[in-house]
Amino acid sequence: MATHPLVERYYQLYEDGEIRLNKERVDLLKHLKRDILSKDNVWFDDEKIADCIDFIETNFFPLADFQKFIIPFFFLMIDEEGDSHIYYDSFMLTMARGAGKNGLVSGLIAYFISPLYDVRKYNVSIVANSEDQAKVSFDEIYDMLDSDEEYWKQFFSKTKVQIEGLANHSVLRYRTSNANTKDGLRDGLVVFDEYHQYLTNDQLEVFESGSGKVKDYRSIYIGTNGFIRDGVYDSKMEIAKGILSGEDKYTRMFPFICKLDDLDEMNTHDEGDYYLWEKANPMFSHPRTDYAKGLYRQVRSRYYGIRSGQTDKVKFIIKNMNTLVEDMNHTAIPREDLVAATRPYPDTTDYSAIGGCDFAQSRDFTACGVLFMDENGEYIWKHHSFVNANFLRQFTLKAPIAEWEAQGLLTIVDEPLIGVDHIVDWFVAMRDENPSLTTIVVDKHKLNTLRVPLEEVGFEVIYIQNPKARLSMVSDKVDRVFASHEIAWGDDYMMRWYTNNVYVTYDKQGNKIYEKKEEIRRKTDGFMALLYAFAYADTNLSAAPDISLLAGLNF
Repeated sequence: MATHPLVERYYQLYEDGEIRLNKERVDLLKHLKRDILSKDNVWFDDEKIADCIDFIETNFFPLADFQKFIIPFFFLMIDEEGDSHIYYDSFMLTMARGAGKNGLVSGLIAYFISPLYDVRKYNVSIVANSEDQAKVSFDEIYDMLDSDEEYWKQFFSKTKVQIEGLANHSVLRYRTSNANTKDGLRDGLVVFDEYHQYLTNDQLEVFESGSGKVKDYRSIYIGTNGFIRDGVYDSKMEIAKGILSGEDKYTRMFPFICKLDDLDEMNTHDEGDYYLWEKANPMFSHPRTDYAKGLYRQVRSRYYGIRSGQTDKVKFIIKNMNTLVEDMNHTAIPREDLVAATRPYPDTTDYSAIGGCDFAQSRDFTACGVLFMDENGEYIWKHHSFVNANFLRQFTLKAPIAEWEAQGLLTIVDEPLIGVDHIVDWFVAMRDENPSLTTIVVDKHKLNTLRVPLEEVGFEVIYIQNPKARLSMVSDKVDRVFASHEIAWGDDYMMRWYTNNVYVTYDKQGNKIYEKKEEIRRKTDGFMALLYAFAYADTNLSAAPDISLLAGLNF
């Protein structure tokens, strides 16, 4: 049985209950003992392990127990066909944001291009989607060398684009994944940073084409779960499942996976200590370093922000818990927050105002509204819809249209199309009630239809060039306002219907996108009009003065 003290220590920490591991890491420990370390022809290169750890801790930072557990497997050797070489040629390290993935990789890279590692021309490429991300580890190594330049220049030469280990002429470069060439480098190590951003392996394969040309080739995949499904991340997770179960006996990838086993574990705590978070972020295992303590406080603060709307819950789960949310398509606003918005509001005559209009289809629904800000900086929304009678004759809606008409929430227009004059007249009437209403926000798609008629009666018209992108930018504000119950729209159940017909999904960058739950019968116009107004609320609304505070002043 191959063994190493640092590996045995990690096993002991788990068996003694000093650290908590998720299922995938428990399976990893079982797999290693059952399928790998039990082989007669595998062994740890103790000298290289000691050199590597000493190099990193001397020049970068003290290593955590989980990092000291991972490093020996970079130097797990196997004797095959009369040749000794590394057992693992690929490493998958996925854990929550801030868990030290880049720091560990920075130390490993610096070691591999240093004189301590005796493979000549062991070139290293760091690959990422953006240059900024690709430079993270590069800059950490550069800064380390820069901290004592006089000493390090005898071992390394450096420029802003490459670092070379002089003893073995091993070159480190950073690259973006859209590079057309690798400049002829034959890499010994390729690091794929933030690999969850890749949809297919095509971009990665060009960087791995040099594998086998250099002794002991390795690749490292580091990242946190993301918003791209059925891409490279999910593919690697499937491969990892096969390895950990023992079904895949041929792929030599070391899968170190840190995540929650169940979403309920995110909320489990003991007097405020969310102790199961260490399953996703091994930095949170006790005793915590000063860095880990600070990181834990930041994550806990973001967690507390979920309820107030300061933190996007889905993003938090994916990035801070490294755990997949099975259904990322969910209702835009929780029911309890819609109920809270359905409350009376005061007279809005003296409040600042901005209008919003969703005039997507003149053959079915059009929604108009005015967003006000009161003296406390909270919002009031007054809405009215116009509904085409022909549409109602053609489609049966699960909505009390007649009741809402009687309440004055909508007007049924028995014309071939909903005319622009209805919209203009409604906004003019609202301006008569509150002269501060001077600006209307519309979708660029209907700009040509609405701008001239509205401008002719004195309104400034603002259009949204790219609604999906713009509304994604305002989504955090909308979440916060509803979660904090800082918006009221009166007894307007039509707005609740509109909002309930919207679901939220995410693009591959994690940006929130508002979509219709159903295209024909479940309308969203009122909620979209509200979003349009919110898109420009910060630059057009201000808290109204509290008249009661001014009453006693003698001007």
